[in-house]
Amino acid sequence: MQGSVHRVAGPIVAPTAYEAAGILQELLRMGEGSVRLDTSTDDDAFHSYLEGFGFEEDSRSPIMVQGEDVLDSRNGMLFSLASQALG
Repeated sequence: MQGSVHRVAGPIVAPTAYEAAGILQELLRMGEGSVRLDTSTDDDAFHSYLEGFGFEEDSRSPIMVQGEDVLDSRNGMLFSLASQALG
């Protein structure tokens, strides 16, 4: 999706870092210009793929939830968040 400054990649949900990287790779092929990717995952393999694609970490994005005191445990399949930059 095209944001105001960058193309935005997310959310990316996949069973493995390898498959998430494959989805991202296809998204990167779909256009030109800079891409923003918000991720809060600590998955080392996924971060290695991001570095290989030329991404540089700026900061980690928090996962927010409304109406709950605690975020439910995650199943490890969320690799990229839907960006707050969309709104």
